[in-house]
Amino acid sequence: MIPKIIWQTYETPYKDLPKYIIEYSNSWIEKNPDWEYRYMSATEREQFVEEHFGKEWLKIYKSYPYNVMRIS
Repeated sequence: MIPKIIWQTYETPYKDLPKYIIEYSNSWIEKNPDWEYRYMSATEREQFVEEHFGKEWLKIYKSYPYNVMRIS
């Protein structure tokens, strides 16, 4: 079974998100009360890659030319 998790990522920490993005996030949480919501900033994504895949993969991850390539 696929876990019920809503993932969101952005470049900044959650507290620094633009107001309209926080409003969108809150609407997802409100409309999906039985789903877990998780957020990752760019820094947290890098930490995740290094922790779970190692420095070699982090180097590859950081080499991607476009941010969109780092979030899928």
